Amino acid sequence: MKNYRLVGSPTSPYVRRFRLWLEGVPFTFDAVKDMYGADDAKLSAMNPLKRVPVLLVDGRPLFESRVMYNHLRDALGRRPLEIEDENAVSVVDTLQDQLVQGFLMKKYGHPVHAENEYFKRHADRRERMLAYLREESIAGRFDRWDYPAISLFCLLDWAAFRGALEARELAGPMMRVMDLAKSQAQVAATDPRKA
Repeated sequence: MKNYRLVGSPTSPYVRRFRLWLEGVPFTFDAVKDMYGADDAKLSAMNPLKRVPVLLVDGRPLFESRVMYNHLRDALGRRPLEIEDENAVSVVDTLQDQLVQGFLMKKYGHPVHAENEYFKRHADRRERMLAYLREESIAGRFDRWDYPAISLFCLLDWAAFRGALEARELAGPMMRVMDLAKSQAQVAATDPRKA
């Protein structure tokens, strides 16, 4: 069995998805508490992307979530994603990236101008991605507790925690994923509000 060490912030939705998806697999979690301050040098030494999570496999780093997922899926003999699942995870990842960037811009005082074409495009993308995820949820795409559902749950719960989505955006079909998560092991233990 390989030695897995997951490095990342306990509040990161990307880190949380692996903590949940690896349920039952032995791994060490190495919490990075201040990736923009005291832990920056540690993170930079492991990952030139300066992002979390980082997965160390027998000490060898994997830098990005999809690479980590693909490696673990093969190593653990888990079911590959179908094309529709891959598309759903791509939408979750893109929306998550957009929400995280918006959160960081707000946190660090960067102005967001709604009339700016860049921000208009992001607002349009956000609405389209949320509509797609609602439709996929209604169609049952996230009814199994698998990587796509875990990824969407982590996005939605992080967005609720950080105020990155409005209540109306979190309501309706998205609540099916939230309800599915309530009965899953490690959801309470990985809650970013407890970090």
